[in-house]
Amino acid sequence: NFAPYLLELKHRIERNIYPPPAFTYLGFGGRNVIRFRISLEGRLENLQILEYEGEKALVLTSKKAVEMSAPFKPLPEDFPEKYLEVTATFRYIVMGKY
Repeated sequence: NFAPYLLELKHRIERNIYPPPAFTYLGFGGRNVIRFRISLEGRLENLQILEYEGEKALVLTSKKAVEMSAPFKPLPEDFPEKYLEVTATFRYIVMGKY
């Protein structure tokens, strides 16, 4: 069961998301999809932007969040592959201006 590893990975990346304040204030949002691999030792590898909608600056926000989160914890000893491939969707939703 690798769910605890994935949950910790999700929280780790979320803690490193820092959208530009101007985008939030002006009401810009977006969505992007990033794929990356985690080696058995926890190294970040092969980071790719697969698609994006909205402001391109938010793609950089997502990419930096993943990069800042590395290195990751090593994969569990019983992990069956040589790496974990992660495809993550980042959504930036502005609920309203204040």
